[in-house]
Amino acid sequence: LILDYPSIPVRGVVEGFYYEPWSWEDRKSIIKFLATVKMNAYIYAPKDDPYHREKWREKYPLEYMGKFKELVQVSKENFVEFIFAISPGLSVKYSNEEDLETLIRKIMEIKMIGVNWFAVFLDDIPNRLIHEDDKAKFKTLAEAQAYFLNRLYEKLKEIDPEIQLFMCPTEYRGTEPTSYLIELGEKLNRNIGIMWTGPQVCSRTISREAAGKISETLKRKLWIWDNYPVNDYARDWLNLGPIKGREKGLEEYVEALFSNPMNEAEASKVAIATIADYTWNTEDYDPKRGWDNSLNIVVGPRCAPYIKTLARLLGLSTLWPEYSEIVEELLRAVRENDITTLKRLFKSMLEVAAFLQTNLSNSKLLLEIKPYTSKLRNYAQAGLILLDALTCKEKDAAWKLLKSAWDLINLSESLSKRIGEIPQFVQTEGRTFPSVQPLKEALYLLSEKACTGRGWPFKKPLVYTNVRRWIDGRTPFNAIDGLCDTGFKWFYNLRKDDYIELDLRREEEIYKILFVQGEQNVTHDFIPLYEISVSTNGRNWRKIGEFCSSTLELSLQDIKARYVRVKSLKDYECKPYVRIFKACAWKAPRVETTASIARGCLENLFDGDLTTFVELVNVRAGDYLEIDAEREIKAMTIFQDTELQMVLGEIQAFMNNEWVTVDLIDSPYWEGEASSKKLRIV
Repeated sequence: LILDYPSIPVRGVVEGFYYEPWSWEDRKSIIKFLATVKMNAYIYAPKDDPYHREKWREKYPLEYMGKFKELVQVSKENFVEFIFAISPGLSVKYSNEEDLETLIRKIMEIKMIGVNWFAVFLDDIPNRLIHEDDKAKFKTLAEAQAYFLNRLYEKLKEIDPEIQLFMCPTEYRGTEPTSYLIELGEKLNRNIGIMWTGPQVCSRTISREAAGKISETLKRKLWIWDNYPVNDYARDWLNLGPIKGREKGLEEYVEALFSNPMNEAEASKVAIATIADYTWNTEDYDPKRGWDNSLNIVVGPRCAPYIKTLARLLGLSTLWPEYSEIVEELLRAVRENDITTLKRLFKSMLEVAAFLQTNLSNSKLLLEIKPYTSKLRNYAQAGLILLDALTCKEKDAAWKLLKSAWDLINLSESLSKRIGEIPQFVQTEGRTFPSVQPLKEALYLLSEKACTGRGWPFKKPLVYTNVRRWIDGRTPFNAIDGLCDTGFKWFYNLRKDDYIELDLRREEEIYKILFVQGEQNVTHDFIPLYEISVSTNGRNWRKIGEFCSSTLELSLQDIKARYVRVKSLKDYECKPYVRIFKACAWKAPRVETTASIARGCLENLFDGDLTTFVELVNVRAGDYLEIDAEREIKAMTIFQDTELQMVLGEIQAFMNNEWVTVDLIDSPYWEGEASSKKLRIV
């Protein structure tokens, strides 16, 4: 006799995330997958379906109804309960009979195609009564919602006693009984289930004690809305790690648990399978074993180790981030000049990207992870090239290698996804940003070693931001590339305390800060009021001042810092565009040119960052770039693009009141001596 039954009776997925919803084919695939991992329920509730939320009073178009029929049929074939949810809370009048009848008609429209389970979601709405009629009839929001839902339940049961109903409350998280939850628990029909996300919106832990307290408050077992692996708050990360932090025996207070997944449906299956494992047997669940099993189910045993490596390079998850052993070993090898280990590690990263590209049979999953594997491949190739630059004996050849490596790194930075960074999720702000960028730091250290060993500078800053999301291709890195025709563009409206921060990687004396905002022909795309602060340790900040200019060139005296931060001081309905953010840790000479500047700025010539540049166009014979320094220049090194270089030019020095040719320049790399305060490249 074999007894095998689930700990939690109702187990499944709630498609309840914001932004890009799943396709209809994604939904079919997920429903079939739920059956594979012994889950039995799917909730249709995409926040960006207008007929689910903003237009809830309107009937679904025929095209939608046809798709719903297909989903319901797939659900029945796979013994998965299709649950239809609706979110009327933004505009519903709880006291209004017409709104109640409208909602019933909407539900009955879906019931006609074979659906018997329904949900009313009242989450993410104002936590107060907003209509005058409701204020006149009810004392509290909880009273109004209980009244409305009780009447809905009674009318639905009159139509069909088999109908099931549950709801998501406006206060759906926390561990303490609030007046809202107490009243809702008392007044809402006991047969209507109530959802709860745990102690937080995205809960790292859900304990029996916390669940028991809320269950007692609501006077019924809980329906858990588990916000994992959802990543709508961190669209540049994938949550590929297993579910953790769910205590054994939770079923004592829980009768249903739904995973809120990622916008990436196929990638979500890895975590969903571990949640299925937990909900089937909470006592026996082990995250490591569950993860291994889920990877074998989703991608098969051949690809599982490579997806696991990719997951670790992604920091595993935003809720339970882990430092990748590969990156740890990489940083150690860089610091110890262990070339053999570095080559092995970079090659192993290349192998991950190449193996998955060749062997992963799930084409949709391959498409979802492609931005991450592409970025990993570029980083790894850049690392191998930097190792060649490190050991190269010829300076001109080393410069070409360095330039080639940074072309790949720049290409990676145009991809709006993160890999080799450790996510830090700030629950109270709903923000996720990297706490550290170890893979990029390793590439910086290698670049620095390749440069400083030859007497070249390398003052490339790291850039950090807490901005939740940006436009694809317009990443924070664009703000430090020294180019005015690229930029960092917010995806959402500006929020108070949004910031962009430079890490100069060591304490420097800062002479000037450049901060240039605004896209050409676009209005109101800049931070209107911001604060500039500096820090030596990233914790204690010294305020420099408040500013409102879209173009700021701020000269400083006696300022030493490693970090420079620009922070918004208020919310504003705009999507800022930052073109240039530069902390000048040098006293630049006066520079002028008779040629036209196509890209970049003259400050790039002396910023110690060999990855920034100025591009001159329509250069004619006799055009020059002149440098006028405060003191005599003893030697000079010129780095040019390895493809867009000057064919033939002269280095001239101003001596005895005339310009004298010192040398010819006909290659991307030139170095030589000079003894003058004024020099020209002609």
